Amino acid sequence: MKKPTKTTLRNKLDKVFSKVIRARDKKCLKCGKQSSLQCAHIASRTHLAGRWNEMNAITLCTGCHLFWAHKEPLEFVAWLQKHHPAVYKEAKEVKNIEWKPTLEDYQALLEELTARLKTLEAK
Repeated sequence: MKKPTKTTLRNKLDKVFSKVIRARDKKCLKCGKQSSLQCAHIASRTHLAGRWNEMNAITLCTGCHLFWAHKEPLEFVAWLQKHHPAVYKEAKEVKNIEWKPTLEDYQALLEELTARLKTLEAK
C-alpha cells in the first residue's frame, strides 16, 4: 500500500479538525445559529503550530465567519478578546511558534483528532 503524503494527511487533518471544532461548539459562538457552521481559525492556518490547535479556532456560521469576522477584523478581535480571551491569547502565541511536522507527526495528530471527534460525537 502506498504511504500517504504530507499533503494528503494535511487535507485529512483539516477536514477532521473542522468537524472537531463544530462538534465541540455545536453552534455559532457569535449568533447562536446551528446550521451552516464553519471552523474559523483565529491565527492563520499558515502557522502550522495553530492550524490544528483547538484553542486557535471557534465555530461560526457562514454569515458571521465570512461577512463579519473576515470583513470586520477589528470588531472580530475586540469581540474575541471580550468573549473568548483564552482563544485570543493562544492564537497570538501560536503565531510565534515554528513547527515543521514530519509525516509521523501528521499521522499521530490525525489519530488524536479522529479519537477526539469520536468522543465529541458520542456526547
